Amino acid sequence: MAGRAAVIPLPPGEAEPAALAAPSVLARPPAEVIILHRAGFGPRPGDVERVRAMGVAAYIEEQLYPERIDDSACEARIAELAPQYQHLSIPALWARRTLPNPADTWKPREEARTLAWLRAIYSRRQLYELLVDYWHNHFNVYSAAYPIYLFWPDHDRRIRRNVFGNFRAFLEEMATSPAMLYYLDNASNQAAGPNENFARELLELHTLGAAAYRPGRGPSTPDVFTDADVREVARCFTGWTLRNRSWDPAFGDTGEFFYYAPWHDTGAKTVLGTTLPANQPPLKDGRDVLDLLARHPATARNIATRLARRLIADTPSASLVDAGARAYLDHLIAPDQLRHVVRALLTHPDATTVWGEKIRRPFEAMVAFLRAIEAEWRWTGEFGWYISRVGQPLWEWPAPNGYPDERTAWLGSTQLTARWSVFNALAENFVAGTTTTLPARHPARLTTPRDVARYWVERLLGYLPPEAEWWPLVRFVARGRHPDVPLSPETVEARVNSLAALVFHLPAAQLR
Repeated sequence: MAGRAAVIPLPPGEAEPAALAAPSVLARPPAEVIILHRAGFGPRPGDVERVRAMGVAAYIEEQLYPERIDDSACEARIAELAPQYQHLSIPALWARRTLPNPADTWKPREEARTLAWLRAIYSRRQLYELLVDYWHNHFNVYSAAYPIYLFWPDHDRRIRRNVFGNFRAFLEEMATSPAMLYYLDNASNQAAGPNENFARELLELHTLGAAAYRPGRGPSTPDVFTDADVREVARCFTGWTLRNRSWDPAFGDTGEFFYYAPWHDTGAKTVLGTTLPANQPPLKDGRDVLDLLARHPATARNIATRLARRLIADTPSASLVDAGARAYLDHLIAPDQLRHVVRALLTHPDATTVWGEKIRRPFEAMVAFLRAIEAEWRWTGEFGWYISRVGQPLWEWPAPNGYPDERTAWLGSTQLTARWSVFNALAENFVAGTTTTLPARHPARLTTPRDVARYWVERLLGYLPPEAEWWPLVRFVARGRHPDVPLSPETVEARVNSLAALVFHLPAAQLR
């Protein structure tokens, strides 16, 4: 029978795609594809050609200035949602805790999450949105606890306005965020019994990093911090609280940050070998600590290392970290200090040559897929249910360290099969609120299994890996036919949606 044949074996010398655990055998994409992963959530059709035409360096520079990028199409989508809560003041958000229907108190956080997904999928300010997600994890706050979720639009605004700003200013925004004050218990931090939760995470996660920690209450030094420093920093932030009259009628009840002098420890303190005198003016102890931490070389290295790990490699090279740390210290008082750090990392040679060290976390993987298939998306309860299966609901990591950023945390078979099943559901239009029209986008001239598979691999990944990496997809389309014998248009149409999902099952699609 014409066109019928047994399943064709792999071409001589070629092998099935390697497992994700051994990504080094996979082909490295072109630089323009890599940078679309580094500086965003992955390419939409047409993005690779645009970056190739303008050049990688020009694209990086464009992304470093999101305010200059025309994002009107995304803003129009946001306007269609008619968001109600994102610009509410802290007093207005705090007042919502007394609404008669408790479910209504969650709406500001749920709206913020919808907007985060929408912007990640559709915004042209891709680097900015990627870094918003990064900083939410760097300064992690568990958003699902009361009363933290009441304040979420304010906390998200604080993150968003500091992405490319000065780190010292960023620190104070976080130290005075009502969401952070509650999450790390500084809202109740008093001289009578200092609470060390915020102090420890400020030192160990937000600034100096765990590498600068020496256990025990040994003497304070300029180079490392000990448990004694944690205790002293906690004392410095006593009285940094918010207006909640349930603690004291004199506080007022607006939910806003304020300094309550009767709770502050006014004694002398020693932090990192620096003595802070007794009886300093209001807020000065805490601000002195933030000054010390923001200009510390260990903070420069920690920030550079963590950003390099997020953007480029689980184990960033010494030269990459050095470049980021140097940019941090060289622009210590610049209002756009963090822009310089990110530029130093993304223009380092590693940014377009190192590949395969990072796996997309679930949020990134889902956004990348929705971008690649050009989905029409809106948040629905059904979409939320599917996303909960892949293991990274936004802003719901309970511990202060944020969602893990190393590939080993996301390589479990249960996690991978869950994301693959969600790819299938999205591609097949099984998820309410998300629709695709992939068969209509398939060129009618391409009808052989090999050509069909090749087209969708290149369209969805943004480049064409060696055929050995996607040969199983040829087999899927052929289903026993010869890979170079044409299929009917109806057969091709029936297989395109499933094929698109399978493209994102490939190891290459999981890497960034």
